[in-house]
Amino acid sequence: MTSKKQLIANRENGKLGGPKTEAGKAAVRLNSVTHGLLSKEVLLKGEDAAELNRLRNNFMAELAPEGELETMHVDLITACLWRLKRAYIAETAMLNHDFNYYMLHPEVKPSLNVKENLSRYETMIDRQMTRAIHELERKQRIRKGENTPAPLVIDLDVSQQS
Repeated sequence: MTSKKQLIANRENGKLGGPKTEAGKAAVRLNSVTHGLLSKEVLLKGEDAAELNRLRNNFMAELAPEGELETMHVDLITACLWRLKRAYIAETAMLNHDFNYYMLHPEVKPSLNVKENLSRYETMIDRQMTRAIHELERKQRIRKGENTPAPLVIDLDVSQQS
């Protein structure tokens, strides 16, 4: 628990506007990362760079992109899969913590907000990865001279208005 004196000092320091140098900004840029699912960085501190490179190399060999655009799609697919793995780890950690916490404190009601957000992020990342896969496949078919129809987008109104 933060003391009242420390809280006041933190507020005063906060008014100074944070780090000014590039080195200071780089040092604190990931301070607020909780699950990293929305991070601009693909690889976060503590994650295995060799494993991420292995995953990318496997995708490059399997999907055989040609040119910058196709390679960009492979990189996006790699990043999405990496984030999905991170989401599963975060979800497992959260569920284990929640289970243990709520077993010890049955009077406390679990918060669905965190679980809903995680699920929403997973769905968003999965859709992004699926779109990248489909677009890569489409570009590769076009490159090979296959007849490839334009992507089809359908907007549906699923509201229950009477």
